[in-house]
Amino acid sequence: MKKLENINSRRLGIAAVEMALCLPFILAILFGILEFYRLTQIKNLFNNAAREGCRYASQKFILDGNGQKIGITIINVQDRVQAILRNTFLNLSGEGVFENLTISFTTFQSNGNQPRSTSLSPSQLIKNDIYQIDISLNYKYVKFLNFDFGFLNPLVITGSARMICTANKELDQFNFTMPSPGD
Repeated sequence: MKKLENINSRRLGIAAVEMALCLPFILAILFGILEFYRLTQIKNLFNNAAREGCRYASQKFILDGNGQKIGITIINVQDRVQAILRNTFLNLSGEGVFENLTISFTTFQSNGNQPRSTSLSPSQLIKNDIYQIDISLNYKYVKFLNFDFGFLNPLVITGSARMICTANKELDQFNFTMPSPGD
């Protein structure tokens, strides 16, 4: 009987050593999966915020308290995108996040290839102008764990959206044409 007890205690010792050797690798894989999930989640968040910024810019005008039309500026769009990012369930309020967040607004010619302007206000868009909002932030400001993965620090997370202006600037109205079901 003593021989059987001795073998069982050796097996427990071997299992403990195997666990001590395997646990760091298992934890590294688990934390790597969590970081990749965080990166994917923030990329989707940036894309959604850029899309909402484009939608906001497409309005071209907002009404003030007196009912007067005020043209939307690039600053308005950037503030809107930052507000959307602040109101998410993700913790993007860490130190340096919004100071290092880059939001750019670019207008393209109707062919979509050549940038026309980076300072054109959304209220100055004309029909068929293409505009794009790009958001970028360095990974070190949004990492999930405090552990520094070093090789990921130069990584920049980006999001972008592009829309076509369908508003007639002269008429201040939108051109909604839908194809008939037979087309």
